[in-house]
Amino acid sequence: MVAVNVVIVHGIGNTRAGYSDGLQEGLRREFSRHVRKVLGRKVDTTGALNVCEVVWEDVLAENEGKLKAIFEAELKKRRQRDSKTLLKDIGLIILVFVLFGLIFENPFVIILLGVGLLALFSQLLYKLRTAFAAESVCDIVAYHNKVNYRQIHNRLQEGIDRLRAGSAARGITFIAHSLGTVIASDYVYDAQEGLNNRSKDFRCANIFTLGSPLALFALQYGPEGFQKPITIEEENGRWVNILDVDDPIGYKLKLLNDAYDRAVLKDQEVNTGLFGFSHLKYWDNRIVHRTIAAKLAIDWLGQNGFLEEDKRAQLYRAYDEDLR
Repeated sequence: MVAVNVVIVHGIGNTRAGYSDGLQEGLRREFSRHVRKVLGRKVDTTGALNVCEVVWEDVLAENEGKLKAIFEAELKKRRQRDSKTLLKDIGLIILVFVLFGLIFENPFVIILLGVGLLALFSQLLYKLRTAFAAESVCDIVAYHNKVNYRQIHNRLQEGIDRLRAGSAARGITFIAHSLGTVIASDYVYDAQEGLNNRSKDFRCANIFTLGSPLALFALQYGPEGFQKPITIEEENGRWVNILDVDDPIGYKLKLLNDAYDRAVLKDQEVNTGLFGFSHLKYWDNRIVHRTIAAKLAIDWLGQNGFLEEDKRAQLYRAYDEDLR
């Protein structure tokens, strides 16, 4: 059996190996379920998905660690410098809680609660600001350094090489999240435009972008100048952009311009969680698993001779209609 090759690319933040375990488990479960549904019988799908999880965070980790230490030292000085202002703020808040407590006859409990919450909230804000700046914003900035750009793309190449060493298929499905969608898109674009030496190593079979900020990168050129999306090279390949409307980083792509409208099959909305947190929850979302696995199941069944051409075309049409 010829396996379906899948490359998974993470986004911003402190990421370690195993980040996509939930996604891979869900994909395999939904993949087997969909194959069984199509054929009406159980089929052994062991090894049907040939998956490589790419980790690129360590390329930037050393410099980000140094920057984080600088930020933390600056914030420590700032806390000391602003201590008098903080004491004044605490005094005002205590006064409010005292008045509130007198009304409800529980002044001491409410005062202690208020002071504790204030101290905790202050520490969390300091840590959040430091961590977000060093581990997230810096990822975006550092990625565009030419050396980092090349090293991160080399990680994708290494993953593709590992997949293709044990597979006869040239097609690669990319599943990418957040900044990883930009990295995957840049990698494929460079290959397709002959900007690197990888154009003959693979064909882009499908791409699933999760919580993608690609639309924000259009600001470099304006929506109408951002006119050259990547090409899905397999005849039955698809680009599905998956996003939660409560995700402040993930945006629709088809609305950008005519080129992206043609390239992207669907901006598929899912519910992954509350505002902000939703950006981190695509990996474990069952609808995400099902959306990706259904397409990969049809690909696998077709390339391994389980389906007649008419039946395969019918399943692809049904898949597209389900997304719409």
